[in-house]
Amino acid sequence: MAGPEGVGGTDSLLVTVSGPDRPGISVRIFERLDWLGLELRDVEQVQVHGRLLLCLEVGAPADADEGAAWVRESVEEALGGLGVGAGHLQVVVTRVGGDREASRGPRMLVTVLAPRLSAATMGGMFDRIATSGSNVDRIVRLS
Repeated sequence: MAGPEGVGGTDSLLVTVSGPDRPGISVRIFERLDWLGLELRDVEQVQVHGRLLLCLEVGAPADADEGAAWVRESVEEALGGLGVGAGHLQVVVTRVGGDREASRGPRMLVTVLAPRLSAATMGGMFDRIATSGSNVDRIVRLS
């Protein structure tokens, strides 16, 4: 399989894989991205109740629009046998451009410690964050 020329432009592709988690998914994806020669720029993974959400930002080929389809097809091929195409694992590749670090503005860390957090409490925190003109990048449960 041959891909588009000019891998590694300033734009990025966001590769999102979601569905039932099982051993071998991440290995196959990282091996394929390496084989494609794509620069790994960022990665986030979370597993909740057996469901996987894996997001990878990679350097985009010169023609990022064509490259998105090429990368999706290649990742789906690498995941063959693990549920892609059977409606279980979903692979979505989207183009993201610009300098996202510069566009974020200052970053802050908010830590909330409580024996229980209600939806109303979380909603109130998100309302204050949004009212200040900020947005939430990540939520992580500490325990």
